[in-house]
Amino acid sequence: MQLVAAAAFRLLAGSTAALVMVCASVVAAEPAEEPGWLERSQLTGDWAGLRETLAERGIVPAARYTAGFWSNVRGGFQTGTGYEGFAQWSLSADLDRLLGWKGGGFDIDWYSYHGGQPSEDLVGPFSTQTVSGNETAESVRFYEILLRQTWGDGRFVFKAGQLAADTDFFVAESADALLNGTFGFLGLGRGNGIAPFYPLAAPGAYFRARTSDARWEAQVGVYSADTGPDVSSNFGFDWGFDNGVFLLGELRTRRSPFGRPGTYTVGALYTTAKLEDFASGGTANGGYGLFASIDQLLIEQSPARPGLGVFLRSYAGPQEDRSLTHWYVDFGLKLTRPFPGRAEDVLSLGFAHPRLSDDYIGSLRATGDNVSRRESVLEFTYRFQVTGWLTLQPDLQFFFDPHLSRRDATAIGLRAVVEL
Repeated sequence: MQLVAAAAFRLLAGSTAALVMVCASVVAAEPAEEPGWLERSQLTGDWAGLRETLAERGIVPAARYTAGFWSNVRGGFQTGTGYEGFAQWSLSADLDRLLGWKGGGFDIDWYSYHGGQPSEDLVGPFSTQTVSGNETAESVRFYEILLRQTWGDGRFVFKAGQLAADTDFFVAESADALLNGTFGFLGLGRGNGIAPFYPLAAPGAYFRARTSDARWEAQVGVYSADTGPDVSSNFGFDWGFDNGVFLLGELRTRRSPFGRPGTYTVGALYTTAKLEDFASGGTANGGYGLFASIDQLLIEQSPARPGLGVFLRSYAGPQEDRSLTHWYVDFGLKLTRPFPGRAEDVLSLGFAHPRLSDDYIGSLRATGDNVSRRESVLEFTYRFQVTGWLTLQPDLQFFFDPHLSRRDATAIGLRAVVEL
């Protein structure tokens, strides 16, 4: 792992050096007048024209900082308030512009999380239903590092490197404003820690193909099933190849019932990893799960009315002896431009309900743990676009029979996101 980490750091250093060389080669032109700091899309502006020049050369750096305060005001383990600080950095390179590699690209991103884990410390829900999807161990961690190739006017995409599967699979656009971690990917892999879902990525390869009319799309990914533990000492490279692979496949179709676009998805996941057998206390070889989703626009946004989208997603893990979640369902809505003059604001509601496997629950109760078999989360949130680079998002979540604490809880939060 030390050799892998060293190679990754050399790759980062090389990318940074290339960026510096490109910057140094820029002939300073008279910069265009920048918008005022409240009208910018990034707080730090265009860097006297440097951002635009880099983009013309095919290099796009980005940074974002998320600050959040979360309070459990009722129930759970205890009442109290926690802070989350989440910094993200990324660098994307168009290798066609840089090297003449047609359709080629390179992406790298890394993050830093600091603060507490309010779900674990205060609320006590199931591990995939954290009040904030950012929650993880305090660490500076490399995430995705990949090469990508596209051809056929974007109809075909191939990626290889250190990948996160939940970037591509089980995605619903109408759920993207919700903050609870459950509205990301929920399934066998994340709960058991055997797949590259946030907060850890792992080596893998991904391929997507789309028909020329974009009505059908298929994608498949294969990844290492050993991501390493979510601990502060894991900087993103503690993965291995000793516990098999994790596979995901998904078929999507885009339709427009009543003239409104929607995406309909079915998929499956499978792993060859050794899993805990909750029924026998031993191990089981491999496991699978099935999932489906609907993401449908009901009302198109216009200057005269808000837009409304809805989503419905489901997951099933039939093998109760090795799957934490036996079945799961979530649904919700996304209202864009909820008020006149607020075109960038979003109002969202989401509800999620997992039913955990009997064998998993039985193994915990046999040791005296009083855990719930079912847990529900209801979330209301409003994302307010303050400036081009700042959003504020108050959030309210209700937990019904949390898995670990068994006391209905109410959590409130306020998140601020700054595009740097």
